[in-house]
Amino acid sequence: MTDRNERIERAKELGKQWNKEVDKDTLDAAKKGAKSDYVGQWKRTPKLPKYPPAGQSWCGLQPIYEVLEKQDQKRKSKYKRLGTAIKPPQQFVVTDGTGIGNREFVTGPRGTDVAFSQFQRKCIPCGQAWVASQKDVDNSNKAKERCWKCGVVNNYKETKADIAYREIKFPVTTPGCGDTVAYVSLTGEPAKKLEAVLRPGSVIEIQGWIKPNKEWKYKNNKKYLVDALLITLGSTQHGGYVKLIKR
Repeated sequence: MTDRNERIERAKELGKQWNKEVDKDTLDAAKKGAKSDYVGQWKRTPKLPKYPPAGQSWCGLQPIYEVLEKQDQKRKSKYKRLGTAIKPPQQFVVTDGTGIGNREFVTGPRGTDVAFSQFQRKCIPCGQAWVASQKDVDNSNKAKERCWKCGVVNNYKETKADIAYREIKFPVTTPGCGDTVAYVSLTGEPAKKLEAVLRPGSVIEIQGWIKPNKEWKYKNNKKYLVDALLITLGSTQHGGYVKLIKR
């Protein structure tokens, strides 16, 4: 009876989201899309997942997954980043998270307001730029005191930047596949334009970047992190964009 009640509640929530009205200007803006405005910073790469969040097949992501597999086999250090461009653009279908045990995506993306400080550093001798976090500064991280290009230590100009943006995250599959194969994270202007219109079943087009990441999964009422693939628009240099194809 409990499972039946949960299915009924899930259907009700989906129904509300499907029937939610969106004004024409908001819908037109989502169809026009938005380019990446993300600058980004280096983070240690998690392990490449062996299986998608739900199901056993990578479906339309299989060719991209094979590229990541080859990268993973060649890298000699866990610190070497994994990732590849989604180019030409590819279509994805928003899912409700079925199979990952997480009901928060039943009515659409999870939205979060993100705010933090970062320190934008530029090497005086060679001009190489990099970013340090507040944690790096507090802990006097020696790796972030050294220019990775020319090797000089503690000889840089620094500008503190207070970063604030909107982020939305949601699970996706590829057309013709019912299993959740990855997550999408949109930030800044792209997030603002699509948050109100996306719902399970929406089709979007993305040109961007895909990489391993850690995501939450639920089982037997327990929450734990698993390796998964995350799709972003990439930093501005990759020419990433997203647009709504069908709501």
